[in-house]
Amino acid sequence: MNNIIKSFEFESENIILTLNIKKEFHKNCLRVIIDGDVISNNKDLARIDSTNGSSKDVSLQYLKNSIFWISSNEWKGLRWDKYCNETKYSIFRNVTEMKESYIIQREFITLVGDYFYDCIKNYKRVKLLYETQIEEIVSEEELK
Repeated sequence: MNNIIKSFEFESENIILTLNIKKEFHKNCLRVIIDGDVISNNKDLARIDSTNGSSKDVSLQYLKNSIFWISSNEWKGLRWDKYCNETKYSIFRNVTEMKESYIIQREFITLVGDYFYDCIKNYKRVKLLYETQIEEIVSEEELK
C-alpha cells in the first residue's frame, strides 16, 4: 500500500528536494506526517547523511560548509533550518479532521520549498565569491 498522499518536487542547480505528505495508521487513527529527501547531482555539493537519535538528517555541503539541512523524525515530523522549524504530525479520528489539517500540512510544503530556494541562492552567492580571483577584484597596479 502506498502511504504517500502527495509528493512535491523542487529543483535547482541539479539538486532535487522531494517532500512527501504521508499517511500512517496509528492506534485506530490516521496519522499524517511530512518527510523529505534530497538528491544532489551537483558535483560541488556533497550530500551528508547522519542519524541523531531517531532523526534522519540530510545536509548539503559546499567546501565543508552546510548550505542546506533537513531532518525527518517520527515525532517531530520534518525539521529544517537548524531545528528552527518543524511540521510535527497530525492525528485524525475521521476524514473531516484529516481534510482540514491536510490544508495546514500543505502550507509547510511552501515554507520548506522557500527555505530550499533561499539556501540555493546563498550557495550560488558563496560559490561566486570563492571562484572570483583576487586579480578580478583589484590588480597590483590599482593598489599603487
